[in-house]
Amino acid sequence: GSSLTVLNGDVVGAGNGVAFQSVGGEVTLSKVKVSNVARAVHVEDYKGAGMDSRIKITDCNLAVSDVAVMLRGNGDASARKTYLLIEDSTITSDNMAIVGNGNDTQKGTDIEIIGSEVSGGWAGIYHPQRASSMRIIDSTITGYTALTIKGGSVTIKDTTLHGTGDKQEPKIQVNGFTDTGDAIF
Repeated sequence: GSSLTVLNGDVVGAGNGVAFQSVGGEVTLSKVKVSNVARAVHVEDYKGAGMDSRIKITDCNLAVSDVAVMLRGNGDASARKTYLLIEDSTITSDNMAIVGNGNDTQKGTDIEIIGSEVSGGWAGIYHPQRASSMRIIDSTITGYTALTIKGGSVTIKDTTLHGTGDKQEPKIQVNGFTDTGDAIF
């Protein structure tokens, strides 16, 4: 139920840790640069007994080593969804840039990515959440496998996706995904 707004600044870590974490809160980042952390934004609404976070990242630069934005909804604990807006921002990670979780207790997310560049060394976006939606508009998504969809619905409009990895045949996996090198898997 708390809210935090951060405007015009740099958040520099010590090479690990999380810059911002939310469980049922509202976080607004505008013109913020986050660097030298493992994770920039970590949302764990499944721990919040029905509370849904609202995360807004506008005109920011998040550069991390692990996962730039980790988003976990609260399953069936509420009718609302955990909300994430990334607009006019650059999101980069050595691993995965934007990640959800496929566990039923962590489903229920609503993601909008508008006018942004998202890049991950492994995956640009990993979206396994059921009962979730994602809209990607006028953006560029890059990764070994750029966008992996295992659940929910995804709408892509006026967007460029780059799969940079070697072609691999997909395999059935309960957890994670096969690095296929595809733009969309």
